[in-house]
Amino acid sequence: MLTLLARVTDAKGEVSEQVSDLGELIDLLKTLPQAATLREGLCNPHSYRGYYDRVAFELCQNTVAESLEAAQSAMGATYQGWKGGEWPMHRLTEVHIASPGDCGPMLCLRCLKHSMEARDEHTAG
Repeated sequence: MLTLLARVTDAKGEVSEQVSDLGELIDLLKTLPQAATLREGLCNPHSYRGYYDRVAFELCQNTVAESLEAAQSAMGATYQGWKGGEWPMHRLTEVHIASPGDCGPMLCLRCLKHSMEARDEHTAG
């Protein structure tokens, strides 16, 4: 079972590494074994409560293929902001992890790639 999400925060709880955008997330998910089960996969894309022009996903256990499908469904989608307005999602849209109506951390793609490389090295030996 893979762990998809990796987040790094500084002492104040703020993200201290480069965060991913929707396009990078989709590109990364395409490189993973599609049938692999994710302990923290992505589902239910929606407009992020903190910044409506960003996309948020809920966490759920699913497969890489299901997380990819969720991410791809957000690309080009238009979501309603929590106080109104319509917010289109695109390749450069920043990604958060949060339930609808809640705020949450940004997805850290650099951390995710590092975590996956470390896992691969560990299983290779």
